[in-house]
Amino acid sequence: MFIVMLKSLKCYLRVKEADRALLPLKNQLFKTKFKRLQETGMEAENYFILHFDKEEKFQGGLLTDARLIVMDMISKWMFKNIFILPK
Repeated sequence: MFIVMLKSLKCYLRVKEADRALLPLKNQLFKTKFKRLQETGMEAENYFILHFDKEEKFQGGLLTDARLIVMDMISKWMFKNIFILPK
């Protein structure tokens, strides 16, 4: 019984060691996939920005980049709350 348990433990440790060896590769694959998703999303956004007015539903409409609005709001909040101006 002890020998079977010892063999099982050795096998478990080998699997864990192999898994630990693959961890950097798994992280690298995750980062690569995430970067691809980001790039694809950016390409889709840029395409829409350049071509939205060609769609009948959007003709005559105005497109505003919400990212710029949010960044403007954050910078105003930071200036107001972090940089205290003397009266």
